[in-house]
This record gives sequence, C-alpha cells and structure tokens, in this order.
Amino acid sequence: GIMAIIDATAVSSFEAPAGRAIRVTTGSVAASSTSDEIRITAFENAVLKELDVSCSSTDFDISLRTSAGATANSSDEKLKVTSENLHYYETDLNITLVTRGTPYIYLVITNNDAVNATGTITIDLVLQTN
Repeated sequence: GIMAIIDATAVSSFEAPAGRAIRVTTGSVAASSTSDEIRITAFENAVLKELDVSCSSTDFDISLRTSAGATANSSDEKLKVTSENLHYYETDLNITLVTRGTPYIYLVITNNDAVNATGTITIDLVLQTN
C-alpha cells in the first residue's frame, strides 16, 4: 500500500518546445517495495508530452494517475512503467490528463530495491495545455 502522500513543490517552470516544463523534487522512498504517492500541481486537463524521473533506486516502478488514491489498472492510471534502474526518460508521450477540476496529477513511486532508498527523486514533466 501507499505509505505517504507527498506534496511536490515545483523548483522550476519554463516554456519548452513541446509545452510547459515543470521540475519537482521530493524526499526519499524507503527500500523494499515501499510506495509513496506524489501530488504534483500541474495544469487542469493537460497533455503529458515528456516524463523524466531519476533517483538512486536500481529497481523502481512509476504509475501516473489523475486522481488521489486511484488504484493500479484503473481508468485513472494513465502510465505504468516497471523495473526502472536509476532513470526513466520518455520524450514521445501523448497522454491526455483529465483531472476533473483540479490542477493535480499523481505519481506513485514504488521502490522495489531491497537495499537502496530512492534518495531525492527528481521529476521533469513537459505538459501541453489548451
């Protein structure tokens, strides 16, 4: 289950060729299959074009959801990647994020690394707004 809900604070925001780029950083997720839900203030009803997640874990999963507490494999889960090692980077996304009247999106990070906590997680998103 999810251990904590973390409000991520944007450390930078700027215009990028594909849309508006947001960088957020969060605290660490403990080792051994621990999950934290990270709430990111983004834009209501945006399209995710790029996602870059880096941390110190050698085995982590990412689930991108459009509502708090949404379950895996639900209609609110828009992206799921598993078994990433230190870094996930995708520039060819086109995921519509309908956020139902809020500016929030949620990244659930599950750390499957039995030894290493994630350390600081850096998340870069590029969002196209209407």
